[in-house]
Amino acid sequence: GVYRYRTRTPKVELGQSRLRHHLPLRLSGILELALWPQPEALHPEDVLFLDTETTGLTRGAGTLPFLTGLACFENNQLVRELVLLSEPGGEEAYLDYIQKCFRRFQYLVSYNGRAFDVPLLKNRLILNRKPGLPEFLHFDLLHIFRRLYPKGSLSGYRQMDLEQHVLQYTREGDTPGAEIPQIYFDYVKYGHDGGMAGIFEHNLTDLSGMVLLFLEAIRMYDERDSARGAVRSGLARILLRNRRGEEAGQLLGEALQTAEANSDSEEDQVGSLRYRDFLLLGQLQRRRGRFAEAAAVFEEVIKRYDCPYARMALAKLLEHRLKDFPAALAQTDELLEKERLAAQAAVNNRSDDAPVLPGSHIYSASELQRRRDRILKKQARAAG
Repeated sequence: GVYRYRTRTPKVELGQSRLRHHLPLRLSGILELALWPQPEALHPEDVLFLDTETTGLTRGAGTLPFLTGLACFENNQLVRELVLLSEPGGEEAYLDYIQKCFRRFQYLVSYNGRAFDVPLLKNRLILNRKPGLPEFLHFDLLHIFRRLYPKGSLSGYRQMDLEQHVLQYTREGDTPGAEIPQIYFDYVKYGHDGGMAGIFEHNLTDLSGMVLLFLEAIRMYDERDSARGAVRSGLARILLRNRRGEEAGQLLGEALQTAEANSDSEEDQVGSLRYRDFLLLGQLQRRRGRFAEAAAVFEEVIKRYDCPYARMALAKLLEHRLKDFPAALAQTDELLEKERLAAQAAVNNRSDDAPVLPGSHIYSASELQRRRDRILKKQARAAG
């Protein structure tokens, strides 16, 4: 059969995050976080949260979503509902009820549901010869937080990792996901329900954590919260993709101005983030026609990281925009010298029977030589 458990509460809190801190609910920022191109009004009571517990980690025909957790907002309270398939023979009624719930909402929120939960439910509907799920706009928090926190800035992107980092919440006594299938099998086959309460609590926590992470992500974006260094980088990239280049440039500029003051902090140790921030700021300044400012940023990248991409970008700016041909020639010569040294090192280090592979370097010597010849011609015309 199908069993349902429903709870309603205004008090949702994990770690340092509270539902009441986000009232009144304003959720439209999620559209830009999801890079949705069409802004629209988003009513909180049109949003459904989804989390499933399953008999396996694949989406194949043998995997059954035996527990579906649903949550939504009603009058600034959170309603959570667990729908349990107590035995596989009741799957038809189970799916009918889930479909009925989906029809009430326009938006869906999940954590990795785009790759797992939703395809799995669709598979079960197909196997039971039922219509598919209704159309909805799906916000997958895994992808949203990967945009907010670029690669390398977190230890992991599981929901529990984000709960620890964003909500300051660490689960204790939680039922491990790897044990959940066997607990359910024992319940169905032998009637042992000792571990089922732990599964229910696990799913309720998943729903609460998902709701609070959803609200925190919107707050970070709406308030342009750059207190966390990694988020600063992610926010700038999201703003840029939403055609807010001025805000993105300002955010990165402010961040990099204070980088020296934070040079000993933990966040500053993620050098790849700051490297990408510098490059992005240079590209933004160039795109906005601020060529001198862009050149200054690329010079800083070269000074800090000896970056060939930044050196080439600077050479192009000096040649085509700033018309500083001697400086453009100096940058090109530096790239040529590095290419020569890299090619020589490749020859010296290879074994006798190993071929020298083409494309081992970023810019070929012939490409750089053509650039050098062109700059010399421009310099001669400018002098004559």
